[in-house]
Amino acid sequence: MDKECMVIPPEFIHLRVLSKIGKRGYNVLFQNCEHFVKWAGYNLPTSGQANIAKAIMIVGGFCLFKNRLLIASVTTILGYLGLQGYDSLRKLFSVYYKNMNRFKNEKLLYQ
Repeated sequence: MDKECMVIPPEFIHLRVLSKIGKRGYNVLFQNCEHFVKWAGYNLPTSGQANIAKAIMIVGGFCLFKNRLLIASVTTILGYLGLQGYDSLRKLFSVYYKNMNRFKNEKLLYQ
């Protein structure tokens, strides 16, 4: 992910991690450890593993409804690609870059 996104300076990562101590809200699909690490380091909470799980769950529900393997397989692939595409769009159009400028400016204050 370092090739796709700029990393937040280490001193701010440290402060962000400390700010979450004692907080609750863990969720295996929407706020897991991978979300936390990417939020702390890149200000972009996302999880490829959770996207796979969500796609499988979508397909499982569809299979129960239709009982068709080919349609279920295509739905799984499209669901996964859709979730990955959503994450890519979040990287491009989120407040990520605005926040990174804030970190750069604050870092200059501490030097």
